[in-house]
Amino acid sequence: MIITRALSITNFIIAGSALSFQVGVLYPWHKQLDDGFEELKKEHLRVLSAVESKESRNSVRGLLGNLAAWKA
Repeated sequence: MIITRALSITNFIIAGSALSFQVGVLYPWHKQLDDGFEELKKEHLRVLSAVESKESRNSVRGLLGNLAAWKA
């Protein structure tokens, strides 16, 4: 009976400590990581659109160059 009671109390203390750690440390850290990933995603999309617009300008210039070569 005493051993069972001691195990129950020990289990309660460990579970309470684990829950406190999750709420106090892991959740805010997860939120910070999530915000960082959102910023990274926005930056990636911005760079991707810049690269795509540069590539499209270069391809248009290439087509115009080819047209000029065909005209000559």
